[in-house]
Amino acid sequence: MQGIGAELAFAAFRYRSFKLPVAVLAGALTGLGAAIFDFVYWNKAYELTSYRIPYALITIVSATVIAGFGAWVLTRALANTGALDRFPAGRDRALV
Repeated sequence: MQGIGAELAFAAFRYRSFKLPVAVLAGALTGLGAAIFDFVYWNKAYELTSYRIPYALITIVSATVIAGFGAWVLTRALANTGALDRFPAGRDRALV
């Protein structure tokens, strides 16, 4: 479920953009996918407003920061070493 969110974000840009806004969107959609999965399978016994909504918001924000921004930072660091030159994300080192 988490991967579907990221794939939707990258597919929306035809897997051609590896800039920060796309990475952050992919992270946010990853968190949304995780929150929806948890709503259905793990958190259905809890009340919506007391636990599930705050849980979903925290999941989305943390995935945006860690999976979106964090992955973009790591990708940029690797690209600057030349290790990703064979991949689209590493070919343009000036991606911002």
